[in-house]
Amino acid sequence: FKEYDNNQRTSQLPLIGGEGTENAGSQVGILNIEINYTPESDAQVQQQQQEIEDEGVKEEQIQDQQPQAVEEEPVQEEEQQQPIEEIAKIDDDCPKGIVEVTVFGVKNVAAMDSNGKSDPYIKVTVGGITQKTQKKKDTLNAEFNETFKFDFDPSTTQERDIKLELWDYDSFSDDDQIGKASFPLSEFKGKKEKRNVEFFGVNKNYGQNTGTGDFEISYIPEGETIQ
Repeated sequence: FKEYDNNQRTSQLPLIGGEGTENAGSQVGILNIEINYTPESDAQVQQQQQEIEDEGVKEEQIQDQQPQAVEEEPVQEEEQQQPIEEIAKIDDDCPKGIVEVTVFGVKNVAAMDSNGKSDPYIKVTVGGITQKTQKKKDTLNAEFNETFKFDFDPSTTQERDIKLELWDYDSFSDDDQIGKASFPLSEFKGKKEKRNVEFFGVNKNYGQNTGTGDFEISYIPEGETIQ
């Protein structure tokens, strides 16, 4: 290769017939070729060596970082444990038990129909389960005297409130919600309490008092009695 060192040359090489052929030993053609031989400089060799060394350093850094990722896992576990403790506290406030809600009646119901009356009924929801009273026709003051019983189990629901809703029945369209109210279930734990409830207006009656209901509510955890 020294003949072509740092040079680009074009050469003509004779082609000689191979042994065992009729043209053996005779020139059968001329081959035109161009040859360029450029040795690597010292700078290029050093650059390649530096790249190899850099790759080795990167691999060592990656290996050094791997144990740190393992050490961070316990911190994440501690963060996940906190919500579980909070849920346990909530369940202590609202243990498994029997909830009873008696709906005596409602008065001063907002008029929802064109005749200036409503057809009111009340929905009671505990632990995601809803029960409702009978409807009363054409009145703004209704008596129900109905009692609803709920088997409350905190392991089956995230709901921890007693929800009361006042509705207007419609024969030929969807019923209209008139108002709503809610209370933490824990307020009634271990006792029976009568309560007058003001319904907070929704939809077109938003922000208004749309009726006042009379209720009796009890919540008796398993193994306990009413105080």
